[in-house]
Amino acid sequence: MRQQTARYAGLVAVALLWSTLGIASVGSGFPLTGPRPLSWLAAGSSVAVLYVVGLAGGAVLLLAFHRHVKTHFATGRGFSIAMLAGLAGQAIAAVVPIHVDGLAHAVHTAAALTLGASLPALMWRFAVKQPKGAWRRRCLGLAWLETAACAVGVVLSRRSVAPLAEILPAACFHIWIAAVTFAPGGAGLLEGQPAAHGDARTEPTGHGALSALVHDDPRRRPSGRAGTPETPLLLLLAVATTWRIPRCPPSPPTR
Repeated sequence: MRQQTARYAGLVAVALLWSTLGIASVGSGFPLTGPRPLSWLAAGSSVAVLYVVGLAGGAVLLLAFHRHVKTHFATGRGFSIAMLAGLAGQAIAAVVPIHVDGLAHAVHTAAALTLGASLPALMWRFAVKQPKGAWRRRCLGLAWLETAACAVGVVLSRRSVAPLAEILPAACFHIWIAAVTFAPGGAGLLEGQPAAHGDARTEPTGHGALSALVHDDPRRRPSGRAGTPETPLLLLLAVATTWRIPRCPPSPPTR
């Protein structure tokens, strides 16, 4: 029963995020094509609690989902580093307001950037650890989709369309959650089935945390390829670390 609860915790988190932030956006008349990121929902006294509950509750549920993924799928340290760092960023962004000048704004921005960069990182690290076959190709396709969504998000943010810049990568990540939740048992990934190429959960020795995050074990590279497509991930992480959420002039709380 507990295992089934953890398995569907990711979908519950997705439903919680979309419902709370959706109601908060509609209820406050928040413009999804405006310059302010969704974090500014916390500035409205009438909907701030929905924003906090959605992000903080979602982080807790995704923590349980992380445990399910680690138990039932071939993963490694890099996957956990990326996902847990992102969940920490999400939790901090939930409780530290962006609309307060000074340290709070800087902390919130750093947490949000960590969350954003973690999504393609964890999806790539998960994909390259899967056994060869249709399931691995599907996971790689989702990782490419997330990378493209993040790239579009950076462009939209530069053009002051911050909410959509956040929604697109989040939506792709939520598609990945659904795919992992309903992964076919015949893929040789679920508990009780051996992972291909030995224990794929073990990271190659001699690598630090950053190396484990972006490099694949050569023993598990697909045949006929030079290696994992890590260049787009590295470029995306470089852009994300230099990107800044635009500072917007404060406005009175939404009634």
